[in-house]
Order: sequence, then structure tokens, then C-alpha cells
Amino acid sequence: MNRKNVCIILGICFCLFTGTIAQNTGTSISLNGPWTLHFWKQPHKAISSPEEMAGISYQTIPATVPGNVEIDLQKAGLIKDPRVGSNVYDLRPYEAYQWCYQRRFSTPTLKESERCLLHF
Repeated sequence: MNRKNVCIILGICFCLFTGTIAQNTGTSISLNGPWTLHFWKQPHKAISSPEEMAGISYQTIPATVPGNVEIDLQKAGLIKDPRVGSNVYDLRPYEAYQWCYQRRFSTPTLKESERCLLHF
């Protein structure tokens, strides 16, 4: 097995759905569960790769996949439950943010004729 690091950078999208790694042999490995969420105020030109993140400062909190940013922010204590009263307005400062979900996982060793697909 090889260790891989995956980083998904999201601009407008706030929901991340279930992910799996699938070999053409039919084997699937669930990527559901704990991830890390990095977030920052989006610069004029949006960040589009993990390499571009090296030059910026960002916050990091634990995250869960499947899930969404709002639930992760609430669990981290950064906002109150947005479903209650006017708490939804606590999300306003985050409207111009970018989000990067990150997780390390082991990939299967593949034969030359096999391939591995990452599904979201």
C-alpha cells in the first residue's frame, strides 16, 4: 500500500459527498470519516492547487466527510447552530472563503494492467 495525500479545494461548493477509491477489480475503500479542513479568505485570483496554498495563511479545523462546512465550523466552536434564530448570519464572514478538505490514505498496490479511480 502507498500513502497518498489528497487535497480538494472548493470555491463556492459547501458540501463534500462520500468518496471512495475503486480498483478495476471491484474493490472499494471508503474515504468517509475524519478529514482536515483548511480555509482562507479568497484572494482576487482563486487558489486552485495545493502548491498555491504554500504562500498563504489559513485556518485548520477537523472535518467529517460526508458533511459540510457549516457543520464543521459549528463543531469547531467557530459559529453557533445556523438553524437557530439569526445564527445563520454568523456565516456571512465566510461567504468569500475558499475551502480545502485534506486526508491521507493508503492506496492499494496495483498491477500494470490495473488502475485506481478516486470518486466523489
